[in-house]
Order: sequence, then C-alpha cells, then structure tokens
Amino acid sequence: ILDYFTSFQERYKKSMDAKNAEELHVVLDKLKIVGKEGPFLQKVLVFMKKKVECGIPEDSSTRKLWSYSEIAHDLNVSLEKMMDDIINEGLINEKTKSNDMERARFFSQLKEKIDFIKRVSQWKSHLINPQKLASCEAKLEKEVEGLMKRISAITVWSPDDCSQVNLYFNCFVSIQNNGVLSSVVKLHIDSIDTIVKNRMQKLESDAMTNLNGDNVIPRLLAMKTMSIYMFGFKEMVNKRIDEFLNTYKRQRKDGTGIAMLALKLEKDSSGIGEMIVAEHNAFKGYNVALFNSKTMSHGIDYVLEKIGAIDDQIDTYDLKEKFNKCNDLYRRLTKENLQEYEPNITLLVNNAKMSIGKIGQKPDNVKWDANTRNKVPELMAYIFAVWTLQNAHFFFDAKGVQGQDLYLLQPHVAQIIAIFRMLGIDENKRVLYSFQKKIDENKPQFFSNWTGSKPGLVSNLVQIGTGEGKSITLAVASCVLALLGFDVSCASYSEYLSSRDFKSFESLFNAFGVVDHIHYGTFNKLCEHIISEGGDVRKLVENLIIPDDEKKSIETPRVTRARVLLIDEVDVFFNKEFYGSCYSPAATLRHVAITKLIDYIWEHRKSLSRLNDVKRSQEYEQCCKVLNRWNALLDEAIKDMLSDVRTFKSHGYQVSNNKIGYKEQDSICYNVRYGYKTLFAYYHEYEQRKISDEKREVIEGDYR
Repeated sequence: ILDYFTSFQERYKKSMDAKNAEELHVVLDKLKIVGKEGPFLQKVLVFMKKKVECGIPEDSSTRKLWSYSEIAHDLNVSLEKMMDDIINEGLINEKTKSNDMERARFFSQLKEKIDFIKRVSQWKSHLINPQKLASCEAKLEKEVEGLMKRISAITVWSPDDCSQVNLYFNCFVSIQNNGVLSSVVKLHIDSIDTIVKNRMQKLESDAMTNLNGDNVIPRLLAMKTMSIYMFGFKEMVNKRIDEFLNTYKRQRKDGTGIAMLALKLEKDSSGIGEMIVAEHNAFKGYNVALFNSKTMSHGIDYVLEKIGAIDDQIDTYDLKEKFNKCNDLYRRLTKENLQEYEPNITLLVNNAKMSIGKIGQKPDNVKWDANTRNKVPELMAYIFAVWTLQNAHFFFDAKGVQGQDLYLLQPHVAQIIAIFRMLGIDENKRVLYSFQKKIDENKPQFFSNWTGSKPGLVSNLVQIGTGEGKSITLAVASCVLALLGFDVSCASYSEYLSSRDFKSFESLFNAFGVVDHIHYGTFNKLCEHIISEGGDVRKLVENLIIPDDEKKSIETPRVTRARVLLIDEVDVFFNKEFYGSCYSPAATLRHVAITKLIDYIWEHRKSLSRLNDVKRSQEYEQCCKVLNRWNALLDEAIKDMLSDVRTFKSHGYQVSNNKIGYKEQDSICYNVRYGYKTLFAYYHEYEQRKISDEKREVIEGDYR
C-alpha cells in the first residue's frame, strides 16, 4: 500500500515535468479516491508513525506521503507560478532578442507550456481558479496588441525604429511557426508587411516628384536604412530600390544622371550611400568604370615589376610579348564588334576554335607542348572579347558620360598575367633557365634526367588580391583549358560563391560550347561528380546488397578527357577539414524488414545490451534473409544502433518546426544526421508528441 502511494507521487512529478496533462489527470483522479483525508489515509499514516516509533529504519515506505489535498495544492501553486513566469517573461526578452535558434527554442517551449495550461484549465476538478489559467493566452494576445501599437506609432523610422520592427516581426513569425497564438499573429504579420510596403511606397512617390539629387538621396538613404536594419524585409526593400533606380535611369535618359547620383551618394557621411552604390545593379556600370580607371593606371611594366615568384625565374620579356599579343588582338576584336544590338559573337567563337584546331587530351596522353601553349594568348583574346561584348550594356547605358569606354567589362593586366603564369605559358624559358642553373651547380646527372623530356602542364599557385578579379581569372582559365581538350573542375569551399560564379559565366561557357566540360562546385560536390561518373554510386551499392531492377542505376559514360583541377581560395583547401581528409559517401538501405528491426531495438532498448540479444529475435532473422550474404554489414549496423539508442539524448539536438536540428553558429541546421542518434531522437520526440506521424515516417525512410 505504501509503495502504491509512493508511486502516485512519482507519477505526479514525472507528469508535471513532462507536462503530460492526460497522465496527470489520471493520477489526480485516482489519488482523490485513495488519498483523500479520511479513515483509510489515517490508518496508513498511523502505521507509518508506529514504524518510526519502533525504530524501523526509514526507507521508501516511511517517507512523507502526500495526501490528495497536498498534491492538489502543489499543482495549483505550480500552475500559477508557470503562468506568472510566462506573463512576466513576455514575448520580447533576452532569449527572443538573441538569435533565430534561441528564439525558436523559447517559443517552442512556450507552446508546450501554454498547451499544458490550456488542457489543465478545462478540468472540472482539482483546480482552485481555472478561470485564471484560461486567461493566459488572452494576456499574451494583449501584449501582442501592445507591440503592434508601438509599430503603428513609428513616424521617423530611424535605425533603432527599424531594428525594433524587425525584432517584433521575427518574433511574430517564430510564434506562428511554433503554433502559439497563430490566428492573432498572422494578422499582425500581414499588417507589418503592409506598413513596411506603404512606407516604401511613400518614399518612392516622394522621390519621383523631383528627380533632383537633393530630393532623391534622402529617400534612397531611408529605403536602404530599412534594408539594413530590417533583415526580414531586406530582399523586398532592395528589390524596390532596384526598381526605383531603373526608373530613375529611364527618366534621365542618358548615363550622366546615374553617375552624378553615385558621386553624391558616396559623399554620404553615414556610409549608407556607399553601400547603395556598391550593392545595386544600377550602379554596376559606374563601379566597373571606377575599377577600370584604377587598374588601367597600372600597366604591363608596373605589373611585371611588382610580380614575384618563389624559387623561379620569371621571363618578363616573354610575358610582356605574349601579353601585348593578347591585348592588341582583344582591343581590335572588341572595337570591331562593339555594337548595341546582336554583336557577332558566333563569328568570334568560330574563329577562336579555328585558331587552336582540334586538340584531344587523354588521361594518359596530355599534350601541353610549346605549340599548344603558344595558342593560349590568342585564344584568351577571343574569350575576353566575347565576355566583354556579352556585358556591353553598361557601355551603352553610359551614353554621354565622359570616358564611356571605362564602362566596358574588360580584363586588366594582372588577370592576364595570372592566367599566363598559372598555365605555364613561359614554360620553355623556365625549363631552359632551370637547365642552365643545374649546369652551373655542377650536377651532370641532370643531363640524363632532362634529355628527351617535354615540359607539361604543371601545378601552379597564383595569388590574386581580394577584389582583383579571381572569378574572371578562373572562368577564363577554365574556358581555355576546356577548349584545349580538358575536363575542368573549379573547386571552392562555398556552395553559394561557387553557384554564383558559375551563373555569372554560364553564358560565356555556353557561347564556346564547353559548359559540359566545366564543373563548378564545392570539394564534396566535385568528389560526388567524379565517383558517380559510371552511375549513381549509392544506387549501385543499394542494388548490390538488395537487388531491385526497378531501382537499378543507369550507367553513364565516363569522361575520357584528361582532368584539370582549379582551386579557388586554395588556403581553405589546406585546412584540416579538407586536406588529407576522405570523402565517404553513404548508401541507405530501405526494406520493411529493416524497419521492423529498428522498431524492435527501440521498443526493447532497455533489455538489449549486446549484439547476441538482437540476434535471437525474429526481426534479425528476417533481415538476414533479405540481406542474404551481408550479415556482417547488418551486425555492424546493429552495434551502432545499440550504442546510439543508449546515448541519443546527450548529443545536443533541438526540436522545432516538427524537425530535429542542431546548432550551427547562430542558426539551426536541419539536414545534419548523427548516425542513428538522430533517428532515435525522432522516435523519442514522437513519443513525447513533439513530432507528427507524417514527419516520423519521412525521417525513418531516410535511414532504412
């Protein structure tokens, strides 16, 4: 009997901690019957007292037992404290101001508390003041209304005002995503969106009334302030700024207006004007002109004077000669074909291909002799000319502007020399220099090593400063190599930067017909591309272990070209996360027998400690039949499952938006998996009713 009473106390505490209203209600209902003050409870208490008087050691049976009234009192006190904490903490606090991850965690926990209070407040018994509990949501709704009044009262839209609007908006969105006060905040999210758009509309209208710079610039600065301090609206505001600037350009008809506007914006002391000029496409031509005016002051002689190399002799005369050949041809081609409508790019491409002839590069037979290298300067001139003509709209937009030629996207000396050095265009001279050096060092054995050898395409590292045009340097180098018969991979650490650069030069690659031989991507993506050349390696492995003709991977022809790897930000490549590391793709096996085995391990996790415990199950036998001769693979997977099912709670995950995520800097990443730990975390959270049936089925499918 005493253990029976004790179990009620434990169940009560667990139900309160887990905020399980249904279980809590069952406990209280039963305790109300057996734990209500009366003869039965008095007899139990007398018995406990006599045990103490008789000197019987205190154990679990002699601990103080709570009566129903005591537990009911504790319940009401705890609920009132929970409600008071919710109201006092409010919706805007240090946690919701912190970052997206902390904000999502706070509102996820708030949702759990509110739902618990809401369910409990509907009870007809056990509660002293259910009406007070029922008012919790109403008080939060009142706080939301107060926040909206503050937004509506804003007139100045200073940086602090914009930051405040951004915070409230982000909180409302997070509240809605976590299912708290959804119907209320949805209306206010829409209201904030309307308020911001109306503000933008007014600024645009005021600016259009007078296109004089003194009238336009304050409005532009106000728009950009909203973009900077209201991240949730940044994309929309920047788009509206672009639209306004395009309208401004059309109204001014020539290119002088936008150039003068840029000059005035750059004088803004807050720095916001410079941001507008740097970030918006309407000023891209102006920025191109600025860049060209700076780089043109540094000619070939300046670059060759400043260029340096480690343990190498640079033949500046040869580089200058090849540069002049490339530059002169580029200038002539650009001048002859610079026309506003339909420049004859096809003719340039055909002439470029004719200049090099047909060159095949095989993995075991790379042709990179002097004859091939000597074709590079002329080929580069054609490629740069096509690139310039494809982007000539800046030039035509700048009609009437002094120095209109500066508005052409064009290569500068350092970029051309960088490609020459990267591709070893002065290779012959360097080999002869090395040959002479060996002779001078009295090393006759060099003769036998060098005789008959042919300088080939060797690895080179070129350093180009930030903002000096690494993207175009890599793009043109890729295009040159692809036209000369290579399959080129251009690797970067950033998926975003890699995709951006490829899109920027995709039209150039398409023009020369080499887009299929140039691959931009992260190191992982390029590894994936290479290992899956003969077919999807994951599907091939899956079909090998569990044959299925319907899922059989279609074999694809392998690349027969010799490969070249170009690396952007090479210092990142030598980071410990990349250099020397293995890329290990994983295949996922899916079968109903595997599903049942994982379910079995989860359901019996407390009693299963060793592999042999699992082997005695029917689920294991069924998996063995499905996997046929791959029992060893199954056994290793089970060992991992047994380990992860015991430790999954401690691996630092978070539940929000019906998903399990992991902290990554100041945000939450949802596409990371930590072995079977993540899977069992989904099992656990599903049982806690924090994950839906549909989501669990999707996630489990990813593991089976």
